[in-house]
Amino acid sequence: MICVKMKWEDFIIGLEKSHSSLKWKDCEKKIHESLRGILERGSSELAPRGVGKNKQSRAMYGVDVMLKWNEDGKDVTPSILEINFMPDCTRACEYYPDFADTVFNTLFLQSIDENKVTRL
Repeated sequence: MICVKMKWEDFIIGLEKSHSSLKWKDCEKKIHESLRGILERGSSELAPRGVGKNKQSRAMYGVDVMLKWNEDGKDVTPSILEINFMPDCTRACEYYPDFADTVFNTLFLQSIDENKVTRL
């Protein structure tokens, strides 16, 4: 089995180079829409059926996404494979030294760096 580890910037360059009709911004928009829908549905019910609301609560989730080619072969649709509470951030911290600071600033200080964090 070959394991390829790369930064997301390199993935985007390779994806758009290999598939010139595919634009990452369009894929990313679909992924964000899917995530927002899942999170809204998950928080629309009270616990234990849903995620209860609490203004003091903070969380970070890891999401596994697969891009599936549509039947016409010209576009992709994101498939959310799983969402994990408190994901392993080892690689993110290795690739992006300020990752932990960015997460802390976002979750606890409400200091959101729009260049690094996307609002859904």
